[in-house]
Amino acid sequence: MPRRSWAGVTFPVPGRIFVLGLSDRRLLFWRASRWFGHPGRLATSVDMDQVNGMDLVRRLGAPRLCVTVPTGSVLLLEPTWGGSIRALSDTFQALRTHR
Repeated sequence: MPRRSWAGVTFPVPGRIFVLGLSDRRLLFWRASRWFGHPGRLATSVDMDQVNGMDLVRRLGAPRLCVTVPTGSVLLLEPTWGGSIRALSDTFQALRTHR
């Protein structure tokens, strides 16, 4: 499984396609099922204190979710099977304002 270093946190990337989720304390990465993209086994998580922002960006087409961390590193995500990246961004902003 490939690994990435992100703001001093090294975690396994579940693959090119994965399911992303939020809790009030963690950014969660699940493996995705091959056919329908349902979450499988939880692969890893990152403490929300390590995430600076989750913003929608538009680059020549569909919007993408731009996740930034304190080091300035960026993770740019696009939905594959639907789902709402706007909802993830809005939820992240709501969690930030309640901290």
